Amino acid sequence: AGEAEHNGDIAKAIEIYEELYALNSNSLVVANNLASLITSYRDDDESLQRAFGIARRLRGTEVAPFQDTYGWIAHRMGNYEEALGYLEPAANALVDDPVAQYHLAENYVTLQRNPEALARFQKVVELVQQAGGPRPPYLDKVEAEISRLSAAPKQGEADNN
Repeated sequence: AGEAEHNGDIAKAIEIYEELYALNSNSLVVANNLASLITSYRDDDESLQRAFGIARRLRGTEVAPFQDTYGWIAHRMGNYEEALGYLEPAANALVDDPVAQYHLAENYVTLQRNPEALARFQKVVELVQQAGGPRPPYLDKVEAEISRLSAAPKQGEADNN
């Protein structure tokens, strides 16, 4: 599954994780990886509900990758404050993981914490550039958010005009 994901064959990676999950639904690693892939690469409500069903056992976890998965699912389901409680510690522990930084930045935007979102989005770009390799699919959105947030008046500036 990891090899399929690395090679960009996400559908195959999800298929393999689904098979592994059917064989051993108690594996937290398999549950995390399956839920993470589903929420990262599928946008339909049925898939999101499936990922939540798989990942709900991660609620309350202190394992950073699991926190990121659960937090991102909470974010995608509109539970932004709950998501924050998972995404912040995950991103702070996974400082070199651009996906964890991206997830937190997106949640900050939703919560209108724009200066923090901008800093995280800039960190995502740095990490992706350092890593080299293929361009992640979320990078277009990251760059658009950096432009938007950089052009927006800073808090207090609009009041002074």
